[in-house]
Amino acid sequence: MKQQTANNRVLFLDNLRWVIIFLVITLHAGCAYSFYTTYWAVNDANSRFFDILLGILLLFEMPILFFISGYFAIPSFSSKTTSAFIKRKLHRLALPWLIGVILLGPVKAHVYSYSRNDHSLSFLDHFKVLMINALSLQTAPLETIDQFNHWHLWYISLLFYFFLVFVAVVKLKRFLNLSLPFKPKGVASDKEILLILFLAATSASLLTLAARFWIFDGEVRDPWFVIVTIFQFKTSNLVLHFTCFWVGVYAYQRNWFSHEKPPGNIMIWSITSILLLAGMIGTLVLKLYTLSVFVQNFACFAIILFFLSFTKKTMNKSNRLADSLADNSYNTYLVHMVFIITIQLALFKLLAGYIFVKFFIVAVLTIVISYLISRFALTPHPRLSVAGLSSFFIVLCLIV
Repeated sequence: MKQQTANNRVLFLDNLRWVIIFLVITLHAGCAYSFYTTYWAVNDANSRFFDILLGILLLFEMPILFFISGYFAIPSFSSKTTSAFIKRKLHRLALPWLIGVILLGPVKAHVYSYSRNDHSLSFLDHFKVLMINALSLQTAPLETIDQFNHWHLWYISLLFYFFLVFVAVVKLKRFLNLSLPFKPKGVASDKEILLILFLAATSASLLTLAARFWIFDGEVRDPWFVIVTIFQFKTSNLVLHFTCFWVGVYAYQRNWFSHEKPPGNIMIWSITSILLLAGMIGTLVLKLYTLSVFVQNFACFAIILFFLSFTKKTMNKSNRLADSLADNSYNTYLVHMVFIITIQLALFKLLAGYIFVKFFIVAVLTIVISYLISRFALTPHPRLSVAGLSSFFIVLCLIV
């Protein structure tokens, strides 16, 4: 592969991952100030600017993360046995999810009530309600704050299930004596890459619409769902996320990034993305919801190509800061939510009317604090960090 690598890592994808994680934090920082996220733990003054910002960021952030995860699925699996691979994913994904939803979930529920002057339940009461709800193995749309929720950790739980499907596909291919996809095969042409992305966007759109008609009889609804407590997804995004994961797997198989650059160039994909975003807004304003699904998915893949082109051209290199940000991006994602809602709550009754200043403070402080916590606590001392978090959780149960 022609791109620079270090320790068998694709540098521009590593850098793209931490860039997207920082944009996820930016999105969550803006949730307190949007009209569309009144369910957020802290509902401050709102602005249409944040409606637009959240709508754009939600379109591509998680699809890119699923694409990157899919790209590294084969090299991650090929160096391990099946049991070792699953054990690694249990340790890397399932265990942090379990610890996070137990220890961090009540924080968001309690902050939600506290910021709305509802002091009827203590922190321990919120924990009990959520756990009782979880043990009921609920299968329902998420509609109230008291329902068990994965919060931002839905991403790692869903990714865990995608890896299980990946393993099942590999085992099936072995059973059928089909060739295994452990080594890249050939080099995809630009036309092939564009064709795959076109087919991915089209099929994701058709399947999303089919799911909408099947589940909601054609109604324009887009709730979060929890199935038997452990499986959470948003109706409109599940198919797209799964598609992006498998496009990533295919990208590795076909050596997409052995070219000097992805197909097209930064300018082409930036203009295409802007035009499709404008079309998406237009279809939503005109209530052309079926067409909007197609436009959104095509916009998503255009933006993915823009980010791939941009980072491959400008961030395909190693330096101490970038490597550290990449190494700590996952743990930064895991812990950022508690700092987001804590800082939003601290600023709730301060700087009245200055929501853009609040947004900037929340985003910057959360990025810095989450990175430092990951760099100096979680990454070098994971067990001690969990012990400290558990102790703090117990203190909250006793005094809050």
